[in-house]
Amino acid sequence: MATFDGATALAAASSEPPEVLRERVTSKGGTTYAALQSMRGDAVAEAITRAVRAAQQRAAELGDEFA
Repeated sequence: MATFDGATALAAASSEPPEVLRERVTSKGGTTYAALQSMRGDAVAEAITRAVRAAQQRAAELGDEFA
């Protein structure tokens, strides 16, 4: 959790995009790099984007039901 807290604090305080910050600390050939490559191959980012959009749409529908 401390790593996550530190990473989010750094991202919030920086004017650099998160991808640039990540590139600065990820060693090519390292474990994090291998994990990221695997997730890219599995289209994890796209799946997360679809999930967030589905949740947003459902939230709007629920909001309309209670408006």
